[in-house]
Amino acid sequence: MRPILGIRLTSQLDASAARQRSRQIAALCGFGTGIQTRLSTTVSELARGAVDQTHPGQITFALDGVAGCQNLVITLVPPAAGSTAAHSLGEATFAPPAYPPMTCAAVVAASRRFMDRIETDAADRRIVLHKACPAGGPFLDADAIARAVMGLAALPGDAALSEARQRNSDLARANEGVVLHNGQLQRQAASLISADRRKDEFLAILAHELRGPLSALAMAGEGLRKNPSDAGRVAGVGQLVLRQTAHMSRLVEDLLDVSRIVRDEVTIERLPVDLCDVVRAAVEQTAPAALRRGHAVATRLPDAPVLVEGDRTRLVQVLGNLVGNAVRYTPDGGAIEITLEADALAARLSVRDNGIGIDGALLPRVFELFVQAHRSPNSRDSGLGLGLALVKALVQAHGGEVLAHSDGPGHGSRFDITLPRLLQA
Repeated sequence: MRPILGIRLTSQLDASAARQRSRQIAALCGFGTGIQTRLSTTVSELARGAVDQTHPGQITFALDGVAGCQNLVITLVPPAAGSTAAHSLGEATFAPPAYPPMTCAAVVAASRRFMDRIETDAADRRIVLHKACPAGGPFLDADAIARAVMGLAALPGDAALSEARQRNSDLARANEGVVLHNGQLQRQAASLISADRRKDEFLAILAHELRGPLSALAMAGEGLRKNPSDAGRVAGVGQLVLRQTAHMSRLVEDLLDVSRIVRDEVTIERLPVDLCDVVRAAVEQTAPAALRRGHAVATRLPDAPVLVEGDRTRLVQVLGNLVGNAVRYTPDGGAIEITLEADALAARLSVRDNGIGIDGALLPRVFELFVQAHRSPNSRDSGLGLGLALVKALVQAHGGEVLAHSDGPGHGSRFDITLPRLLQA
């Protein structure tokens, strides 16, 4: 008999070492991965069951036989006899181990299917497992065994501690993953709370925006009821009704556009469009509001047409929203400038104002739905906080990009749009 290795079984760490060593020794003997796994599982279960802090057991590995006919012999000597009763193993008896994951009888019975021979000794409760090495495998004499043992990664106890440290490391990484996941959940919860708050603010603003024109229409109807024959009053009421219904129509269109954005159903036509014409149309559209506020609106356009491929109505809507915001958020008597420039590849539109500006904390979020500068619902022309989200969605649908710039509150703002240039109509 040529001994290979012995391990004292004083703790569960030693049982882990026995499992690791049994796999390594089986590999040295030429066994395949299937037998390696079965051997290591059997050794692990028997060793774990035999652990006893007061009376340590021992497991040994050895080889016997000659070249071409070697046997791996694994011997388990359990702890010293205790007070527990013995269980029958068929031809012998074996006292139950201290902490059996399976009964020893079950382990031995399961091992009989792949071990060549199993011996049990009733006197000292010894179990001996015999497994013939594969034919043609390496012959390990005493010197070869000594070299193989020296080549193992660590001594049994160290191997067990190393495995325990690895498990602790795995647990630490798993705990870090749980902490990271919890952080993500907390951020998502905060985001949902913020979105819910913005939704409530949006509903309050929407109610205010709708209440204004509805109240005006109600007063107009009352005036017509009282004086249906006053031609001057009828004409004035007609203008009022047209203005208020146009305002409500814009609100409804914005809400419909938002629903299309949410469902990713924004569609545009693909036709040659002159951005100079888009600028003029947007300025004309917002001129009445700018005139009421006393703003000076200037445009700087190139002499030649600047063509892009897109939807003229949508592009006028984009620029109209930006100019409308400049009118809305600039104190009376302000200055607004719209600039159009182009090079061989791109066209660039810029809307600049000297209005209230944008807070640095708000700037990265200005293109989100329902986000707007802090204004009371009772503020004049507060808006719904939808315009910039629509601007971004429509610009991206045209293959372009929109950016916001501001040096902070009181320093005005600038919005830059870049669109791919259409070189041939």
